[in-house]
Amino acid sequence: MATAALGAAAYATAAQAELVPQVGPHRLVRQGVWGVAGVLLLRGTAGLVSSSLTRRPTDFTRWDLALYSPLCLTLGGLTAYLAVSTRAPRRQDRRPAIRRLKDRKNRGS
Repeated sequence: MATAALGAAAYATAAQAELVPQVGPHRLVRQGVWGVAGVLLLRGTAGLVSSSLTRRPTDFTRWDLALYSPLCLTLGGLTAYLAVSTRAPRRQDRRPAIRRLKDRKNRGS
């Protein structure tokens, strides 16, 4: 199950960065990338908070504070940056273009 989730997250991120062909609707890939960013940022934040509040540090809490949580925060931030920086341009209002075409047609007649 974890392998499938990681594979889907990797595909969504690579498709958003246009490194692999995108299959399916763009909206689904974009939402997937935001989901990946959210999960990584949540895991990094929760890991820092929970591991820093532990009274008796274990090997895991030491590694969590030193490596795991900062890595999740970094990857989450980079994924969020990817989602923001590759935003699709908004469709412009087509009415002005239609109006220009009608004006040209009326002038030509």
